[in-house]
Amino acid sequence: TNKYDPIEITVTKEWLHDSETVRPELSFKLWRQTELMDEPELVDVQKASKDISWSYTWTMLPTHTGTGESRVPFTYWVEEVYPKPEAADRYTSVVTDVSENGIMDEDSELIVFYSDENASVKFLNTLRDFSLSIEKNWVDEKLAEFVRPEDLTFTLFRVIKDGEPEEVEATAWVKNGDLWTVEVNDLRVYDDN
Repeated sequence: TNKYDPIEITVTKEWLHDSETVRPELSFKLWRQTELMDEPELVDVQKASKDISWSYTWTMLPTHTGTGESRVPFTYWVEEVYPKPEAADRYTSVVTDVSENGIMDEDSELIVFYSDENASVKFLNTLRDFSLSIEKNWVDEKLAEFVRPEDLTFTLFRVIKDGEPEEVEATAWVKNGDLWTVEVNDLRVYDDN
């Protein structure tokens, strides 16, 4: 590739653990900047949705600005933006696949492309989840061996807006003397619907 040939940047969105009907619209913003610019420049905004596409490729992007000896290379990056903030709260988004010329910028936590080569980035969204810790602290001291049961069961329920209680699968107690604990992981913050 001639170092002044235009490049392409492709962005792709993948979804995990949800249904297609609830995926929110979002936009991909392409930014660029040179070391001579005080502020980044917004190159383009592309909407993404189930009705359009979850992928977009920008083409004919210049690698430099200026002419001759005053040419300065561009740095590009892609940002995903949700028009409704509550939509972003439902998901955790991570970058799962980046072309070799993509580098994580420590300050902005964005993938930045510093090279003259074509580039790609893939974002993966999963429904946001959380963990719940449950503790049982026994205060039976000297009577523990006589009154404390061998095991203890509990039932954890969740209710989805105006629905019936639904049992959530839990794990076994971890026993450490007078303190018994249970960690329940991968609990969804939001339902698929």
